[in-house]
Amino acid sequence: MSKPSQVSILDADETSLTLSLPASAAGDYQVEYVPYGEDWSTCKSLSVPAAGGTFTVTDLVPASTYQVRVVSGGETGDEMVLDTGVPGCSGKKKKRGCVVQ
Repeated sequence: MSKPSQVSILDADETSLTLSLPASAAGDYQVEYVPYGEDWSTCKSLSVPAAGGTFTVTDLVPASTYQVRVVSGGETGDEMVLDTGVPGCSGKKKKRGCVVQ
């Protein structure tokens, strides 16, 4: 199996992150997120059906930085770093301090 790819950040603000995920032949997705620098064993996660679509994480703390990754079929995708301290940030807007990676 291959790691999740084609994950798009559609929008992000002080308390939420909206992702677009393609359909997965490897099974359901887990969108995992943790405050930056904390161990992944303490992460929260959102289960996303294998059919994909648009999904929103809604319990982020304003003015915080998070590590976000997507897992499917036992494979972990690339990590992204998100700073919720920048109003109106998204993956489409390359604002400094928004989506770092």
